[in-house]
Parts: sequence; structure tokens; C-alpha cells
Amino acid sequence: MTETDRRQVIELGTLSALALTTQERMDTAVAHTTLDELEADADEIARVYGSAPHTSLLPEVGGRWRQIRDILSGPLTPQVRPRVTALGGQFSYFLGRLAFNANDMRSARRFAGLAARYADEVGDPVLTLSIAALRSSIAYWRQDYGKALGLLQAVGQVSDPYMDARIAAYRARTFVALGDYQATHVELDRMERSAGTFAPRPGETPVGPAGVAMFRAGMAVALGDSGMAREWGPVAVEGYSERGGDFTIEEAQHAQMTMAFVHLTGGRDAEPEEAARIARGVLSASPEGPTHTVAARLRQCAGAFVPAQRRLPEVTTFIEEFRALPAGSVSE
Repeated sequence: MTETDRRQVIELGTLSALALTTQERMDTAVAHTTLDELEADADEIARVYGSAPHTSLLPEVGGRWRQIRDILSGPLTPQVRPRVTALGGQFSYFLGRLAFNANDMRSARRFAGLAARYADEVGDPVLTLSIAALRSSIAYWRQDYGKALGLLQAVGQVSDPYMDARIAAYRARTFVALGDYQATHVELDRMERSAGTFAPRPGETPVGPAGVAMFRAGMAVALGDSGMAREWGPVAVEGYSERGGDFTIEEAQHAQMTMAFVHLTGGRDAEPEEAARIARGVLSASPEGPTHTVAARLRQCAGAFVPAQRRLPEVTTFIEEFRALPAGSVSE
């Protein structure tokens, strides 16, 4: 045996021992029972997300995200890696939504970008569409409507019954902001056809009957269609009161704020004090502060009262309570 042959035998033996060690590390890196528990945790977070205080959710989601990050940094078997990667995407998405609701858009973008990398690897349509919805929302609430629409169009070939109605609803709100009212109605109809009753899954909240009414009422306000708003607004409020599968505190409050705007329309028939009462109810129902999208609606409501209405006791009290919100909680 030549010296070259001996070196090759030694090198192969070293690599073989490394291969055995790698397999052993893969076998011990994560137990299936651990993944079962983490998947159950993700399902539970999806179930309570809409009604739990976000301050209590942050350590829960953050702790599991760190656990997944540590697991992904080690060797994983090809059979296990897709499950871990999917969990990484789900927990990253949840952290992105928590950041979005807290108006921390820098963090929301970072988590959405990380979640997108995981989603690209596993090819989960619910996760992919949820991330697109989050990214579009970030752009929409920054009034970058062209970008918001583009992010939704970029996933136009992806579909899932759980998410199709929400994507259509987000396209509708973007089209109305862009002034394309015909496309708005097309998307609202598509939303209603796609809506259904689903058990919450890790990702966005599905659009069910209450969500359909909430989006239709909200679009009606944006379109200046008071009749449509008065038709759908009460349906949304009543629907969310049942706390079904599409319930979130945020969207239930959006439905209530739509009714506040309804009471501000109608000229001499307007009911500004009722609008203020509803808005005050939304404020008092948010002990940890409203999400930034609800705060934006509250600000719009506070700015919609004409000078004569601002002297009404209920209106004066609402405006004072709104102005007392912590600095930064009402910025867009």
C-alpha cells in the first residue's frame, strides 16, 4: 500500500467516524414527543390568539421560537427537518403579528422575512399566504397601497380554503384605497364566496360570517355607502359577539368602530354622542391599549367630529380619553 493509499484510508476512517457521530447527534437532537408538544403549542396559540392579551402571549411565543431556533442550529434528520422548519415559520409569523399589533414595524418586517424563508422551504400555503397578508398589512397601514397590493398579487397562484377569503378581503381594502371601486366589489364577492367556518390554524385568522360582515361594512364606510354600512355593521357586531372561529378582539373592535362611523353619517340624522359612546367602549375594553390599527380608527373618529359636536359631553369625554393614550400608541 502506498503512502497515498494509507492517507486515503485514514481520511475515510475519520470521515466514517464523523458520519456515525452525525447520525447519533441527529437521533438525539430532537425527540418526536418534543415536536408533538411544540405543534400542540402552535395550535393552542392559534386558538387563543384572537382573545388573549398580547403581553401574555409574547413570552409564550418567544420562548418556543427560541427553542425551535436552537433545534434548527443542530443536525436534523431529513424526516424531522420539515416539521421543525414549519414550526419555525409559524412561531416567527406569530411574533411578526405581535410586533405589527404593537406598531413595531421594524420587528414585524424582520419576523415576516424570517418566516418567509421557512415557508419557502416547507411550501405550506396557509403559512405562505399568512405571511403575505402580514407583509401587505404593514404596507397598507403605512399607506403604501401599491406595495400592499403587489405583495398580495405575488402569491396569486397560491390558494387554500382557509386563507382565500382573507386574501380577497385584503385585496378589496387595498383596491378601495386605490380608488378602484369596481375591483373592490369583485373582491368582496370573492371573499364572501370563499368564507367559511374553520377551526383556527397557525397563521392568520380565517374569515367567517362575522368577518364577511365586518369587511363589507368597513368597505361601505370607505365607499361612502351608508346604506350598505348600516346593513352590514350590526351583523358584524352581533356575529363577533358569538366569538366563533373567526373572532379576534381586534376585528370585533373594527366592527364596533364601523358602527361609530355609521352614527357620524346622515347629516341632521347623525348621532355623534352614540358614535362617541361606542368609541369610548372600544377604549375601555382595551386595558393594555388598542392595537395600532384600532387606534388609527379611534383617531379617525376623534377627528371626524365637527366643532359643534365636540362640545357635546360624550364627545368631549371620548376625545379627552383618546388623547390620554400613551404616546406612540396612536401613530401609524
